[in-house]
Amino acid sequence: MESSVLKLVNFDRDQLEERRHNADLPTETKDVLVWSNEQIIQWVLSIGLKEYANNLLESGVHGALIALDEGFEHNSMALALQIPTQCTQARQLLETEFAKMVHSGTNRRLDEETATTRVSPS
Repeated sequence: MESSVLKLVNFDRDQLEERRHNADLPTETKDVLVWSNEQIIQWVLSIGLKEYANNLLESGVHGALIALDEGFEHNSMALALQIPTQCTQARQLLETEFAKMVHSGTNRRLDEETATTRVSPS
């Protein structure tokens, strides 16, 4: 996966590092492709899933995986985060925020069913 990212930046490691640095603004979700595992963990913390964030340490989940692997979706992230299936509120939050991140921070587009937010009746 790293070689794919390097290809996208013409094998320029300085450009890759610069993009990583520029993507490190906590108020914006941009250039997910160059996010490190640590930046993904910071994103998980920022969306309010603190209790699961450390499960990503040394998991291999990084921005290129999210940006380039269309098979990696919110359920894959929930599995990596080890969110139990019965924790529906946490999973729904992850689904919504993951779709927002993919939409605003990558060139990838989720299919219609995955990207729609499910609202439960009150």
